[in-house]
Amino acid sequence: MNTTPEGFKLVENFISVGDEKKIKKILDKLDYWPVPSEPGGGRVVKFFGYRHAVMSKASSVVFIPESLQVLGEKCEKFVKASLPQVLISRYPVGSFIDWHQDARHDPITVAVSLESDCTLEFRKIKNHKRLIRIKIPRRSVYVISGEAWHSWEHRVPTVESFRYSLTWRRNL
Repeated sequence: MNTTPEGFKLVENFISVGDEKKIKKILDKLDYWPVPSEPGGGRVVKFFGYRHAVMSKASSVVFIPESLQVLGEKCEKFVKASLPQVLISRYPVGSFIDWHQDARHDPITVAVSLESDCTLEFRKIKNHKRLIRIKIPRRSVYVISGEAWHSWEHRVPTVESFRYSLTWRRNL
């Protein structure tokens, strides 16, 4: 039996400790917004590229800062796809994101985890009977595509340490 859903891929040490520090300095300076659909979750976000409909009624573009483009390009090379949108999530201690499927328009998600390890949980959409827990180490990248994207939903349960997640996508 697989220990991860088919279509899920994790690569540890995707970025170096030095690169993580540089990226953190950039992320620490950004303004973040609470997510209206997650009352009590505590996670705050910043979008670059096409803005997510949940955050704005009008579609607009906020260009990805040049300082983050190197990481975006590394993610693009990894999945061999253009990823012109990034959602930066800031998870203070005690925050979480509940069960969900990523945006239905694009069946691939590429995420880089910074600052601390976390747990990513998957469950089958149809019956919720199967639960898989995956440790996501800091500085790693993971991809959700294929069966993992179509037939599973996921969440990040309450985090015990501060962390950032940079989720790269194609246009929505």
